[in-house]
Amino acid sequence: MMALPERVLHGAVANRDFAYFYGPTSLWLPAVVYKLVGVSITAERLIGFGYQAGLAFGVYAAALRWGRLCAGTCGVLAALMVVIGDLNALPWVAAVALVLWALLMSSRRRLLLAGLLLGLALTFRTDLVVAGVLSQLPVLAGFSWSQRRRFGLGFVLGLLPLAYHLIEIGVPTFLRAFVLDPFRLRNERHLPIPPAGLASAIWFFLPFAATALLAFAGWVLRSHDDDRWRLTIGLALLGGGLFHEIFQRADAFHIANAASISVALLPVAGTVLFTWMPARIPVAHLVGAGAAFLLVLLLAWSPVTDVAYHKARWGLGIKPFYTWPLQSEGRTYYYFTPEESSALAATLRTIHRLAPPGSRVFVGPLDLLHTVYAESEIYYLLPGYLPATRFVDMHPGVGLYHGRQLASDLASADVVILTPGFFNEPNLSRKPGSTDAEERLVLDFCPAGTYERFHVYARCPEGTSGR
Repeated sequence: MMALPERVLHGAVANRDFAYFYGPTSLWLPAVVYKLVGVSITAERLIGFGYQAGLAFGVYAAALRWGRLCAGTCGVLAALMVVIGDLNALPWVAAVALVLWALLMSSRRRLLLAGLLLGLALTFRTDLVVAGVLSQLPVLAGFSWSQRRRFGLGFVLGLLPLAYHLIEIGVPTFLRAFVLDPFRLRNERHLPIPPAGLASAIWFFLPFAATALLAFAGWVLRSHDDDRWRLTIGLALLGGGLFHEIFQRADAFHIANAASISVALLPVAGTVLFTWMPARIPVAHLVGAGAAFLLVLLLAWSPVTDVAYHKARWGLGIKPFYTWPLQSEGRTYYYFTPEESSALAATLRTIHRLAPPGSRVFVGPLDLLHTVYAESEIYYLLPGYLPATRFVDMHPGVGLYHGRQLASDLASADVVILTPGFFNEPNLSRKPGSTDAEERLVLDFCPAGTYERFHVYARCPEGTSGR
């Protein structure tokens, strides 16, 4: 989320000039920030922090009707769910936060604003349309048609950025970018369900159980004529609407994304259910017991605890984490080890020696038959150079479905940087793609240097090839 918004700043259009799966606002917002304060990793991380804070405070606000203790517990749990994504400016987090706040606004009768927020959410992630619409149904059912029209007006206004983007790129490209390619991506990176291991299996099923409990809590509130039932059912439907993220890719990161609403609101469900039991138990005790139970589960889920542990040490200055900086052309990025940082610094010096500013740089995987990953931060560290490919963010489908385009992009490059991929998963990422790009590399480019895992290629002298 640094290289692509910067391209937008320079006039490029998503899905016309480069491939992109998500809504245009997820690029336009960072681009505006970068225009104001400059392109930097600090600015990008602050945007990501804003997204995460918006989601965590949204969960807190949703649970506030059950008391501050319950709300605070829910907010902390939501923060734990999203922290696994680091502070990256992820469109998913922004979109879920907007859908959640849209539900809160409609529950408070601010229908124009609710519709506007829901529409804006879809300009970040169009695949949240089902979750967004479902979550609004129980709340909107309590309003008159004239009130619902205000919501509809706001919704249409919120979708205007997406409509503008459709006009920019045309209907065929729009459908390919937001319908065809996302479905292909699901198949490319799909993982076995449920995931292996007891802890992962527990966390795979937990969002489903949490959503069911939250829905049951809403039914209990409705049977007791509690006016909070519509909001509770809406929250349950929102949590259920995020399940496609799990089915797409059942790893720790995507499960956490889907759990950010339902699991975080488990204290609400517990409070409701036990409050209406014949033998009442103090709510504070129930919330504490529920929080302790969730903490045990979190401790069993190593991805969350590993991230929290390392970030706590980083924040306290005990052990650096991503703290070996690399500076290039006034920009800074951080790496795991000093060796990795030094290797990329040598790579960038080689690029500056081989090609003048304004040249085209191609960054991709060392194995061009398996386009599982590309280190797109290299484009950010070379602001004076142009990306030579429309696939700045690579995935297995690039080689599988767009091999000819990839080869054409490679042929337009002046220099090439390739790094070995690190994915070995039971999905289509193991299937080799087109050989066109590999053949083009061998024909047109010669090795110009290897620095640890960074392999640099330059155009071969005229009349020769890389064979």
